[in-house]
Amino acid sequence: MLFLCFLHFFVPLLIDFFIHRYLVGLRWWTEHLTDGKEKWMFECRPDESLISKGDSRVFWSGQIIYVLGGAALIILSFFFGYWSMV
Repeated sequence: MLFLCFLHFFVPLLIDFFIHRYLVGLRWWTEHLTDGKEKWMFECRPDESLISKGDSRVFWSGQIIYVLGGAALIILSFFFGYWSMV
């Protein structure tokens, strides 16, 4: 079960990082300023007509399903006592 939890969180993060942001035109990164602080930069595609409705649905559905799946695994781990393995 612990391995399934790992796969459930690690694999979707990789998919999200490399594919889904491209589908809907989202991008963010960190810039380091000269005073040592970090500044987060967020960007989206200026012309949203280039984003297909199907790609947008896949992206947002994946975000919702990922969170619900994680919550379900946490609830199941309470019922089956897998917290003692962590």
